[in-house]
Amino acid sequence: MVHTALGFLIIYSGLIGIAQASTNGVSLYPIGTDGSVFFVKAIPPYTRATQTYESAMPFTEGLAAVEISNKWGFIDVNGDEKITQKFEAVRCFRDGVATARSNGKWGVINHVGQTVIPFQFDDIKGPFEGLLLVVTNKRCGYLDTNGVFIIPPQYEDARPFSESIGVVMKDGKWGAIDRQGNQVIPFMYSTLHIFREGLASCEKPGQSPGFIDRSGNDAIATRYLECGTFYDGLALAMDNSEKFGFINRHGVFLIDPQFEDAGDFHYGFASVSKGEKWGFIDHNGHLIVKPQYDHVLDFDYFDGNAAMVYKGKMVGYIGTNGQYIIPLRVWK
Repeated sequence: MVHTALGFLIIYSGLIGIAQASTNGVSLYPIGTDGSVFFVKAIPPYTRATQTYESAMPFTEGLAAVEISNKWGFIDVNGDEKITQKFEAVRCFRDGVATARSNGKWGVINHVGQTVIPFQFDDIKGPFEGLLLVVTNKRCGYLDTNGVFIIPPQYEDARPFSESIGVVMKDGKWGAIDRQGNQVIPFMYSTLHIFREGLASCEKPGQSPGFIDRSGNDAIATRYLECGTFYDGLALAMDNSEKFGFINRHGVFLIDPQFEDAGDFHYGFASVSKGEKWGFIDHNGHLIVKPQYDHVLDFDYFDGNAAMVYKGKMVGYIGTNGQYIIPLRVWK
């Protein structure tokens, strides 16, 4: 799971749907700048809707995590405290629950801050497809949302369940299991990522990355320097030019390698980098927003409605048409 921090706005990505919130029909978006974060109304004159926090995460399920004096809690769309700032760390709400850390251990809370799974784990993430990925005593397993172990901790590393398959590591090699814990992909990979759209990127020792299907059969030949995960029928891949493009399910580049860096497609758009500046392309490879920003947070972080853009000390949001939802400015 990727963690991103831009201007003290903290994002956890990877299978987590993050959205802006709204109050009285007006969307709220987080702005991170100069060591603080606050939420802004997406209508002129783009006024602050909340107080300032040390760090924050975007709204999910009507609540946003915020940090005050090194403690985390949650606010509602009116900026009112709903869960007291008392946790050492939290993650965004998903399927009615959020993971949180207290006294060095992780547990699970509900929308009113009640503990639903005790604080006893070294780490806990999710839920993903109804299962929580937990770490205890350096071993990974999976719980249901009632706190019952579905797959006991036994793996050296693990990824969230996706398409009913859990990618796990045993004896230093990656393979995969089903929801009953049965092996479905042999433990033979030096790298194996989650399944999306029936395919997973993988790498065997001494070989280049490629893709396998849900039965473990080779689906796309191992001829790339790097490859990503399929979204919207396209996957990020790097060829020998050391540039990124996008391939289809047959391994053919539909968008030629030309970018120094890029993100996955979400909601029909992908972020791309040229000359150390970021913009966005559509499925045809057409530039919807020319590379001009120092940093971006993709549309998937905000439910497909907006992308956060940074240029110098200025922060703003654009919509899928490339027009500003919240104009670039230096926020005070």
